[in-house]
Order: sequence, then C-alpha cells, then structure tokens
Amino acid sequence: AVCGVHLLEVSPFNRASQRSALEPLVAAGQLHWHAAVSELPQEPVLLVAHEFLDALPVHQFVRTRVGWREKLVDLRAGGEGGDEAGGEAGG
Repeated sequence: AVCGVHLLEVSPFNRASQRSALEPLVAAGQLHWHAAVSELPQEPVLLVAHEFLDALPVHQFVRTRVGWREKLVDLRAGGEGGDEAGGEAGG
C-alpha cells in the first residue's frame, strides 16, 4: 500500500511552485509538504535528495532528419554554449 509522498521543502516559494506543478496529485491527496525533517511521519522512509538526482548521468536523444542522435552540450569559443545533435550537420 502506498502511504503517500512527503516532500521536504523549506522554501514557501518552492512549495507553492511544486504544488502548482503537481496539482493533480495534490487534488488526490497523495502529496504532503513539510518544512522540517522533524515534521516527517514516524514510519519507514525512502529518502531521495535532489542532489542525488542531479548527479545521475542523463543521455538525451533527438530524432533528426538523418535518424536518432544523442543530444550533447557544446561550449564554443567565446563562452557561447549551444545544444548539438551529435553527428548531424558537421557535428
């Protein structure tokens, strides 16, 4: 049985933004926000911090006119960055 999802967010601004983005789950009563660890329910927990998600390697693919290509980040001379579909248009 699912006990619900408990989000720990200290920023009222971020809580409001999350609530707006996750409205369907909020309406279903499946999400709960807390401002401190001490407010979390006293039950077993699976804790995933955003730092963990930030550190996960991500590979994105885009469909181009010549087929699927991995999306890469290119830092060009002069500090201008750009997204490139690897292998297309001279890449």
